[in-house]
Amino acid sequence: MIGLISEIKNLRAIKREIDNPSFVCQRVINESEILNVRKFCFKVYVRRGEIEPKFLNEQGVLGPDKDPYAKHSVYFVVRPKNSRQIIAASRLILSKPRVGVHSLQIDVKDLSKGIREFLESHDDSVAEPSSFAKLKGAPSIATTYLIREMLHYSLGHGIRKWLIALNPHIESTYRRRFGTALHRLGEKVTSKVDLDGRRPVNVPYLMDVQYALDNLEMGNAFYRHFVAPIIREFMHNSPPNDHNTIKRTPKHTASLSHRA
Repeated sequence: MIGLISEIKNLRAIKREIDNPSFVCQRVINESEILNVRKFCFKVYVRRGEIEPKFLNEQGVLGPDKDPYAKHSVYFVVRPKNSRQIIAASRLILSKPRVGVHSLQIDVKDLSKGIREFLESHDDSVAEPSSFAKLKGAPSIATTYLIREMLHYSLGHGIRKWLIALNPHIESTYRRRFGTALHRLGEKVTSKVDLDGRRPVNVPYLMDVQYALDNLEMGNAFYRHFVAPIIREFMHNSPPNDHNTIKRTPKHTASLSHRA
């Protein structure tokens, strides 16, 4: 019941954003702004108890020895309209050419040989969404904004798959939203970010980006008939930023069951 009430509140917020947007989500390009976004994220992580301040450098972020992925990531922020205040942020870690999925934060060595070979065959068309951070009290729709912008950015830049390490607490939300576009790759996967021997462990998934946007799904009849149409309209209605020239491709999914 609590989940349903929360979903209804989020749905109302999404409908309001479609009719009269009160937030702006955009990619951050300037180096100084990227640093500010990273500092924002780490402040949130410290507050949530996910990282100790001692691991951060004098700039308030993880240094390149701990977080080399920052150099090949694209950052996104959500701000209230007509404000510079950041209320939520995330990043999309891009695969390096000729290194592919081995340049992502997720340690693909934790996955089966068949799945690794499948991911390696896609080279730099696989990216990893990560570093979601939201101010305490910020609306849930801020996260929806971030996911939407990263999906549209991906399609505009040849990224076809997302390799995602999902916290078990939000796993059900992704599964309800994206359904058969998500493929579970195993029981667990670790991050390559090592903080005194502590490496975050999550559940690994692969998501087909185009299929996710074309086939937004909901778990039961209520969600399919009342929630899905509004979610679908919002997710497809991305503002015309530099990355939003979307090239539609035939619907397809990755069949992984025989590779596990």
